[in-house]
Amino acid sequence: MKQKFLMLAIIFLGSWAWAFEKTYEKTFEVDPGADFYLSSHKGTIKINTDNGHTVRISARIYVEAGEDDRAIEYTEIEADASRNYVRIKVDYHQKDWKSLWSGLVGNEVQLPFIDFEITLPNDLNLSLNSHKSQFEVNAPAGEVRIESHKGTGYIRQVRNNLILESHKGAFDVEILEMRDIRVDTHKGEMNFRIQGAQDFTLLGSTHKGDLIVHGRDVSYKSDEKGKDLRLHERFGKGTHRITLDTHKGTIELNFVD
Repeated sequence: MKQKFLMLAIIFLGSWAWAFEKTYEKTFEVDPGADFYLSSHKGTIKINTDNGHTVRISARIYVEAGEDDRAIEYTEIEADASRNYVRIKVDYHQKDWKSLWSGLVGNEVQLPFIDFEITLPNDLNLSLNSHKSQFEVNAPAGEVRIESHKGTGYIRQVRNNLILESHKGAFDVEILEMRDIRVDTHKGEMNFRIQGAQDFTLLGSTHKGDLIVHGRDVSYKSDEKGKDLRLHERFGKGTHRITLDTHKGTIELNFVD
């Protein structure tokens, strides 16, 4: 009898543990060169590419043990799409959240985690905007723009223009084919591995931060107190531009020939 009761309890607890989540699955057919945009908060963003013409999105919305699972009910993933673009946004129903907050005294409802797994056609342009997310991005061949607050992770196989803006984040970035690069970080840690850099202009500025360059000879200019650094170097024809700006952060470039 005890064994039967124990087995029922395990089954019940197991189903209870998995009940507090929901999933999202969607596909979109797009034309070559389309734009993909994702806005999310807290979780994981995994992106891979293929040679097809379909955007495939899978997501899991969940909370940690002990958190209010009603947050899942009030969280939706919304899509706006055509053949030329796909825009994915996480929406928190404000009316429901306000009623939830009003029942708490001195507490704050935690937003749920959202883990995305996305496959993009290789020729798309990519734009990500996220807060407290873990990035595992294998970038498509189009332009890449990422805005992150307290995000971490890697961005690989970049082959086009890149804009990376981060606040208190940490990223490893792989550049396979260099175009224009712009990096802006506040208290962030940015590490770049850059291949095939020949004709470019390097511009950098920092306030109480570090700009570190390996694989190219550069000279720094600093203010009287030695806190602010400047870089302005031209290599080859100077065709492409690398623009770096950091405040109390570190940007490290590793050029690989």
